[in-house]
Amino acid sequence: MSLLKRGDQIGDWIVVDELGEGGMGAVYRCHNTLSTKIGAAVKVLKPHGLGKARERFLREVELLASVQHPAVVRVLGGGEDAKRGLLYMAMELLNGEELADRLERGPLEWDEACRIFHQLGAGLLAAHEKGVVHRDIKPQNILLCDDGTAKLLDFGIAIQTGGEKLTREGQVPGTVSYMAPEVFEGKKPDHRADIYALGLLLWEALTGKEAYPEDPTTTQQQNIVRIMGEKLRSESLDPGGKYPRGVRDLIARCTIPEPERRLSELTLFVKVLETGGDSTGDLKLEPPGRRRSGVWLAVALVGLLAVVVLGGGGLLLVGGIGAWMYSNASSGPAAFSVPTTASPSFGTYASPKFTAELPEGFPFELPPDANIVSATKATTGGMPYYTVSALTQEDPRAVAARFDETFKGRGLETMSSEMTDANGVTLSVVGWSMKENATFSIGPSYGMGEGKLITLTWVPQP
Repeated sequence: MSLLKRGDQIGDWIVVDELGEGGMGAVYRCHNTLSTKIGAAVKVLKPHGLGKARERFLREVELLASVQHPAVVRVLGGGEDAKRGLLYMAMELLNGEELADRLERGPLEWDEACRIFHQLGAGLLAAHEKGVVHRDIKPQNILLCDDGTAKLLDFGIAIQTGGEKLTREGQVPGTVSYMAPEVFEGKKPDHRADIYALGLLLWEALTGKEAYPEDPTTTQQQNIVRIMGEKLRSESLDPGGKYPRGVRDLIARCTIPEPERRLSELTLFVKVLETGGDSTGDLKLEPPGRRRSGVWLAVALVGLLAVVVLGGGGLLLVGGIGAWMYSNASSGPAAFSVPTTASPSFGTYASPKFTAELPEGFPFELPPDANIVSATKATTGGMPYYTVSALTQEDPRAVAARFDETFKGRGLETMSSEMTDANGVTLSVVGWSMKENATFSIGPSYGMGEGKLITLTWVPQP
């Protein structure tokens, strides 16, 4: 049932029709009580079970009102309808189409993309200069207006630097396909997460492809697990040689997985697109470089996958493990010893015999020839988890199939995936139930030695 109907008044606005409705509220086309020629889009929050949603809505009004830029939707006012118990916010009424709908017809021409993303970059830069982080940059939150302007919409989960946290511990705000990799590592997203999403979106606009599409035939949990793995192993994005060198470098810098090496602010983004992307002039773009050492990436990945806790049909991302793995990556935990002869170019060499042993209580058998590189048992938030890495010479597909059957034999639901990158093929199996979760992958050894690298985690529910 709609919150408001045609002719209803809320504040200084009269409802004309409904523009859309979501889980938290609805948006209406309205005109002002003074004149039918003064229009607005009025966003109304549903009254039941507001809780933190009320604070988040009021925060959105405050943040949007603080950012004044042509590429950011403008707030005209807001308030509370005490009689109905409804909070509302009036925004400028815009005519146009979502970028998501435009991209369904194919990629943007370069001139069009340059113009649109120059505006979006400038608008997002203005928000960042106010300390506002959007956190949900995606095609559905960008409107291409009929007058040629582009607008950033929906600051509903935006945060302000130093502001109160309005999401529950363990929740990940945003849309998984556009989340920066550090969000999956348990880190609090800052403005560089917006930069990652904007660079990714520019790549999609130019190529006409989704970088990390969700699969509608699988569950939300399966999509999150798969996309997490892809992003944590990804290289920077490149739209291809048909585009100016400057914009290729720019997209690469924006989509570097590590936030500390990513483009740090959007001034350069705006300047490069002002030039049409032909060159960066005197502005130097550092090369994107490689992802972290592959073995550490694998350990961090399986640590993260191990804490995809599927309880009661829901999904909780516990960020501490991923962050812990990376915080130790510079020096390495005592159980992990990387030989000094490792090739920086990810070449292979004769494998030393590692001395790690399986943790007590670990229920899975490794291949008979397994050379165990690392084996750890730890606890985070009262939850035990086990992580094992090993090298094997066995056929990867046979090993992956065996672990899939092993997981199923323990009563786990499983999902298998395969990913190919510049280093080779990685096969993964994820298993979950109400009692335990397990992940397995086998792929390139990343210079650790001969054979394939197995990574295996197990999280029994306490």
